[in-house]
Amino acid sequence: MSEAHSTFSLLEKLSRGQAEKRTYIDLLFSGFSSSVSDGLLSLIRSSGLSPRGRVVRSEAELLEALSDRNWNLVFCADSDKSQLHPLDITRLLQTESRDLPVIQLSDSPTYDDQQVAINSGIAFLLPISAQQLIVTRTSQLLEQQRMKRRLHQLEIGMEQISKLNHRYAEESNLAIASIVEGKLTEANNSFVELFRLKGNNDHHLTLQQLLPGESLREINEQLKSPTSSFSDTLMMRDSTGAEFSALVQLFPATPDKPNTRPIVIDSLALTSKITPAEAEDHQLMSEEELLIQIERQLHQAMTGGHDAYLLYFRVDPIPVTSDPQLIGQLQHSMNHCLHSMKSEHTLARLKHLDIAALVEGFDRSLAKSAAQQVQACLNDKRLVLPAGVSSLALSVGITAINDSSPSPSEVLLRAAQSARPLSDQFNPQAAFTNPVQHQMEIDSATKALENAIANQQLKLLYQPLVSLGESAKECIYEVLVRLQDGDSHDRLPAQFLASLEHARVMVKLDRWVIERTLQVLQERHPAPSDVQVFINLARRTIKSSSFSVWMITLLTELRLAGERITLEMSESDVAADLESAVALCKEVRNVGVQICVKHFGCSTSSTKVYSRLKPETIKLDGAFIEELSNPDRGPKAIGKLLAPIDKSITRVVAPLIEDAHTLPELYRMGIDMVQGYYIQPPQEEMSYEYFERSEA
Repeated sequence: MSEAHSTFSLLEKLSRGQAEKRTYIDLLFSGFSSSVSDGLLSLIRSSGLSPRGRVVRSEAELLEALSDRNWNLVFCADSDKSQLHPLDITRLLQTESRDLPVIQLSDSPTYDDQQVAINSGIAFLLPISAQQLIVTRTSQLLEQQRMKRRLHQLEIGMEQISKLNHRYAEESNLAIASIVEGKLTEANNSFVELFRLKGNNDHHLTLQQLLPGESLREINEQLKSPTSSFSDTLMMRDSTGAEFSALVQLFPATPDKPNTRPIVIDSLALTSKITPAEAEDHQLMSEEELLIQIERQLHQAMTGGHDAYLLYFRVDPIPVTSDPQLIGQLQHSMNHCLHSMKSEHTLARLKHLDIAALVEGFDRSLAKSAAQQVQACLNDKRLVLPAGVSSLALSVGITAINDSSPSPSEVLLRAAQSARPLSDQFNPQAAFTNPVQHQMEIDSATKALENAIANQQLKLLYQPLVSLGESAKECIYEVLVRLQDGDSHDRLPAQFLASLEHARVMVKLDRWVIERTLQVLQERHPAPSDVQVFINLARRTIKSSSFSVWMITLLTELRLAGERITLEMSESDVAADLESAVALCKEVRNVGVQICVKHFGCSTSSTKVYSRLKPETIKLDGAFIEELSNPDRGPKAIGKLLAPIDKSITRVVAPLIEDAHTLPELYRMGIDMVQGYYIQPPQEEMSYEYFERSEA
């Protein structure tokens, strides 16, 4: 496949893709057994989300839950299976003015059932067996709810922002006013002073009074388009007839005030002169100028028929460098090549070496063509690389600009977050409604993973779990798997395992990870080393009847103590198939292997899972860590969750620690161990300075 086709394919996928990052969500369940609700949680987790669940059995419990936190979704069963009727749920939500979507699951819903459900406020009535349809509809409702809540937050803040803007305008040294139908209004004190007006009589002031002929024609021309922006030096005239030169900036109208154009006049501004040497570099827009262009494009898109695409090119020198002199030389060389490209599209130079291209038009092929053009330009032999830089690694992201797009800064952020290496053929998981299409995706991903295992494209990384106390002497690491993609890019599990969490090939992957990890322990950390490892198991492996025998045999062959191994299982996977998990734990514990339940607190059966498995370790669900800053939720919820835990046999791990601020609070709550990027990012060796000092 040619590089051009690779880019084309990548952009096609990116334009339809979903974000990688997992989203924490809270779900309510009514009318389901714990096995069904936990199975749904496991299903939703496999789609890239991180759900927590809670069961409500009555109106009183539903009201209590609603007062506890902001929930994202309600799943309810048919009325004959639940004490809480689906219609009672929607009625109570309406009474409480809660905009909370409800999905009703039924064995075999009919068309009449669908009509009744829709008329009563149910968002979707779905067959409980249609797993991919449930995932699809859930994702759609969550996205709709996210946008609604964001708009609500914006509405709440609008009034305060309006007050602040008015205050800043009044205090500003710049002359600020608004143009409405050829008249000036809302003039601030600096405007009144600059034009020597008597009091604030701006309502009677027209443009003809302030602008001489040529300047008036220029401004009137700009006013014809409500989305245009303008900045130039014009001649102005005050109320006494005296003329002066000033920098005039005319801004686009906003959707809430389509007939109002803000104008800012700076009589002290001097037009800066750019030297010939700087002229070339200034032909590319700055990030600030790009945001103004995006805002203009957004205003045009609001009227329809003016869609566009924003391309984000992340450029990294190889080898990586932050030398300001090298970066400056690269910027100048890149600018020279980009100018020679003679692109029809708006180009901007962003932070570091990154570039953005604003491509107007709804035709996606234009965006692909622009990406190929930039790629070819940066791969051109005429691009002079400074000494110390051998080549450039190029990643590209794309996002659409249309009448549903967010703010300019958010549009730029979306494009940046979607950037992928141009050699990356990863296809972000999409929502599937067609089971045949979904199976084709699974088959393709399965084949790719099997090839990666066979061709040694997988590698292991290790992240330490560190004790918050001083008594622990073990050196513990969690084993993480990555897919190698070229010399400098590794794919995270979410990028190549998203659609395979329940597939048979996961058993093969788990066995490869375990076998490779045990070999590393035997070769690099033989007994009497204190190094221990946590190894994740997929749900398919938990259900595998032959897995425990295979693992026990492997431990025996390698002469490794089972006490050095902890098998880590997701609580939602365990809860969905509790008996299989109990049987597995019983068998591997016979050779000393320990058990960890991760995502603890995410399912509706946390207490039941703990009492049946009695794990040596539990790892809190990441949502609890994210809520630590909220005293009414984080610490309180963790305390309630850990109340039934027997700390004499079970240690508690807090994952996803990204700063030092949470550590004192976790220590006070009795958390035993912590893990996260603040402690240490995943490394290719089992090496952590604190462990090494302790051993010494």
